[in-house]
Amino acid sequence: SAKWTHRAMQEGIRSAPHRLPPVRTMAGRKNSKKSKQQKLFYIILAVVIAIISVIFEETGIWDKIDSAVTDSQYIELENGEVAAEVHFIDVGQGDCTLIVSQNKTMLIDSGEAEYADTVLEIFSDLGIIYLDYAVVSHAHSDHMGSMAEILDSVPTENVILSQPSDENGETKMYQDFLDSVEKSKAKVIIAEPDYTFTLGATKCRILSPFNVSSSEENNNSIVMHLTAGTTSFLMTGDAEKFVETEILNHYDDIGATVLKVGHHGSNTSSSSDFLKAVNPEAAVILVGKDNKYGHPTEKTLSNLKKYTDDIYRTDKDGTVTFICTTDGYTVKTEK
Repeated sequence: SAKWTHRAMQEGIRSAPHRLPPVRTMAGRKNSKKSKQQKLFYIILAVVIAIISVIFEETGIWDKIDSAVTDSQYIELENGEVAAEVHFIDVGQGDCTLIVSQNKTMLIDSGEAEYADTVLEIFSDLGIIYLDYAVVSHAHSDHMGSMAEILDSVPTENVILSQPSDENGETKMYQDFLDSVEKSKAKVIIAEPDYTFTLGATKCRILSPFNVSSSEENNNSIVMHLTAGTTSFLMTGDAEKFVETEILNHYDDIGATVLKVGHHGSNTSSSSDFLKAVNPEAAVILVGKDNKYGHPTEKTLSNLKKYTDDIYRTDKDGTVTFICTTDGYTVKTEK
C-alpha cells in the first residue's frame, strides 16, 4: 500500500573495456556528413520555433492557447448567471460538501464509509461523472471514510489533502485512501496557506493548516475560503480555537457570507473573536440527529445567533444547497 516515504534508487555503472581507435572508412565519412546535415536541420528548426514563439508572444496567441487548455481559468459571468451550487450533503455525524461551478466540480470530505452510496447517488442525480478536485480536510473517518470508494468510482483530476498526524496516517482507512489516490492517477496537492486556485466561476483560497500537528488531527484541517459571485463561504473542517486564532493573526479579512461551522458545532470551535471576524449572514452545521456528542452545543448556537438567524442543520434540514448568482443567493433544503 502507498506510504508517505521516499525511495532512493541506485544505478551501478560498469567501465567500458579498452578499445583501439576505429579505422575511418568511406562509410564513416558518409556518416559524418549525414551527422552534420542532421545538426544543421535541428539548428534551423530551433531558429524557426524561436521566431514562431516570438510572434505568438507579441500577438497574444500564447494567452489564447493557454486559456483553451487550462481548466483553472476563471470564468467571468454575465449579470444574474449562476456562479455555483454549494451542496452541504446530509451524511449524518460527518462532513460532506459538493461544489458545482460552471460544470467544474469539487468534493470537500465524504462522511463515513457507510455514506458512499448516498454521495454517489447525489452525483448521479446531478449528472456528475467527474471530479476536478477531491479535498480531504483531515484524516478522521467522519470526514473521509467513504473517499476511497468515491475515488474508485469517479475519475478525479486533483486530490488536495493535509498531511495527517502520525497516528492517523498509519490507519488502514488512510492507507486504503492513499491506494485509491494512487490508482486514480490524480495529482496530489498538499494544502498550504495562501494556495489559490479557481473552480469554474469560483475562487478558492486555502487559509490553513499552518503546521502539521502530530497529535491533534482536528487542527490539521484544511480551512478554505470560496467566493462564488457575491457569495463567499468559509469551510472550516474540524479546526479548533487554536487554529482560529492562528488564522486571525495571519489574515486581515476572513469575512464570509456563509460559515460552515467548525467541528459540527462543538465548543472546541467557533470562538467569539473568530465569529466576529467572519460575521456570517448564514451558517451551516453538518451534524447527525441525536448524536452522542451533544453537537451542536447551546453555547455555539447562542454565539451564532448574535450574527444570524439563518442557521441550517443537516440533522433537521437534510441536505442544504446554496444557489449562488452574480447578485446573491437562494437556499434550498431537502429532508
